[in-house]
This record gives sequence, C-alpha cells and structure tokens, in this order.
Amino acid sequence: LFWLLRKLGLWLSRVRGEYCDRTALAIFPYPDRYQQMLLTLTRHINDDLGRRGHLHPLLVSLDLLLPLSFQQATCPGSFLEQVGLPRLIAKDCLNPYRSWLTANNSHGILGERCLGFERWAHRWRLPGLGLTMEQMAMEGASTASSRMSVWDLAVQNGPLLGLVTGGSIALGLWFLGGLVNRLNWQQISWLYQDDSILQGGLLIGLGMGLLLRVNRQFPEKNPGRVAEVESRLFQGSPVLPVDGEPLLLEGILVGKGGSASCLGQNLYLKLGGKFLTLKFTSPVDWWRGFRNQKRHPASWPGRPVTVQGWQRRAGGRLWVEVASIQVAGHLPYRLHTPQGITGLGIGICLWGIWIIFAGG
Repeated sequence: LFWLLRKLGLWLSRVRGEYCDRTALAIFPYPDRYQQMLLTLTRHINDDLGRRGHLHPLLVSLDLLLPLSFQQATCPGSFLEQVGLPRLIAKDCLNPYRSWLTANNSHGILGERCLGFERWAHRWRLPGLGLTMEQMAMEGASTASSRMSVWDLAVQNGPLLGLVTGGSIALGLWFLGGLVNRLNWQQISWLYQDDSILQGGLLIGLGMGLLLRVNRQFPEKNPGRVAEVESRLFQGSPVLPVDGEPLLLEGILVGKGGSASCLGQNLYLKLGGKFLTLKFTSPVDWWRGFRNQKRHPASWPGRPVTVQGWQRRAGGRLWVEVASIQVAGHLPYRLHTPQGITGLGIGICLWGIWIIFAGG
C-alpha cells in the first residue's frame, strides 16, 4: 500500500517542488542560499546514514514532503565532496533522455534545480555557485556528444511499448473482423470483438517487450575489481539505465537488517564515507528473504561484502543492480535476474498464446 500510494503521489510531488522553488525565490530572492541549503541537506542526510547505519524511517516515509529526495542525497549525493558538484551533476543535466527518466522521481533532478537557481542569480546579478553549461559539458563530454535515439528509448521502455503494440495489433484485428463480418467471411469474422484476442495480444506484447531488452540490460562481461570508484561511476556513465555497465565492488554493507530488508530494500554499500544504493530486482528470488533470513543479505549489515552487478543511472539517481553479493568465507548469494526475466517473458507469451487458442 505504501509503494502504491507513493507512486500515485510522485507527479504531484515533483510539481509541488517546482512551485516551492519559485515561491521561495519570490519571497527571499537569494538563489545561492537555496543552492547551499540543498547541498547542506545532502551532507546531513549522508552523515545521518553513516552514523546510524541506516536511514531514519521519517526520511523514507515522508519522502514526498521533504525539500530533497533521500535517494538523490545518498547516491550520488554522498560523492559530493570527492568529485565536486559540477562533475556530480553533469551526466544528469546533459542527458538527452532526462525528461523521460523522472517518472519514478519524487523530486526534480538536483543538478537541474541548482542550475535553475544559478540562472536566477545570473539574471538578478547576484552571487551563485558559478555553474555554467560549458562547465557541465567539459565534465560530461561523452554525454554531451550523445543524441537521443528513438530505438534506445523504445528498448528502455520495452514492456510498455510491447503492451501498446500488442493492444494495437489486437484492436486492428478487431477492426478487420468487423469489416469482413459484413461480407459474411466466416473464416476470419470471428475476430470481431473476441476478448481473447485483446487479452492474448496484450500478454504477448508484454512478454516480447521484456525479452526485447534482456540481453542489452544484462551484459555478460566479467568486470574487473574497481579500485577508483569515482572515476568508474562518473566517467562514461550509462545514458540510459538499460545500458548498465558491469561492476565488481568491495565495501561494507549498511542498512536495516531483518524483516525491514527481507526483499533487499534499504541496503547500501559503504565505500569509505560514500554510499551506493543496492537494488535486488530478481522476479523469482524475492521469497528467499522470507524463507531463510540467515542466508539473506538482510542479516549481513555491518559486514564487509563483495558485490557484483550492473551500474544504473536515471533521473539524478545512481544505483547498482545486484547480480551476486558475498561475505568472506561464505557462498555468494546470487540473484538470477536475467534468467528470471527471460523465463517470465516466455511464460507471459505462452499464456497469451494459450488464451487466444482457447478462445473467448
């Protein structure tokens, strides 16, 4: 229920954030103060996470009402001191797909908000942080040179595109069936208003959309151990989440243990004073957290771990989708995400085919 209600309020929260920024400037016209406030909040949220070992529950539950998203503050925000603000936000501000990647955001992209305040400071001839688009282009040269590709965007939204395509084909067959029904062509007139065609078409489209991007989403390269995390994460970062780059990292697992993380949520990899968000997204392994918590990462906070996965970045957020996580002296905990998504896609396609053959 919390997840669903939060999803319903994301758009409203983003709009509220835009109006709040404008209203604040109208009341107190000092853009540099608001820039400093956002950066100070970022530092304090990370300090609190490092001190507690997990995020305060209020930061998570009241996310939609806060002036800054804890997701952006923890990662990539925890790298602010090491890489600097221009390098931290360059990839997000120059990403040609950024307007398509904020659907799951509760707040606007931190970099764009800082640049917005910077424009007002320049217009009013007030001091600011000195951020410019030229500076952003120098920090994120590879992203600045990339252009939007309709095919890449279609692959990123494969399941949604599959649903739309499958539904469109089914409605086209409905129209064809209605057209030939007047000509008494009994061989294909059954297509007219047959619910099984629409249901099966939607399922087949969804399954094909999942299968369309699985190879690109989970490349099988064997990653080398990463020594300089900052250079790996902020140079040549993927423009779309589907273009995840394989990573192998060592750090300390932090987060709430026990049932609070039995689905792999609220877990972070601590790298010195920096934090990387870990995502466990396998569609078939979620039940292991309920069945045996002692062998689940939810029982490992505070212990050194080795994490292998894929780097993702979207809408000002940075995370690692976990393929395996291991504590020294123990067998690795593996998530079979590519195999699970492939099996799920094939199963959905077969279900749709069965519905069509069974008839309405």
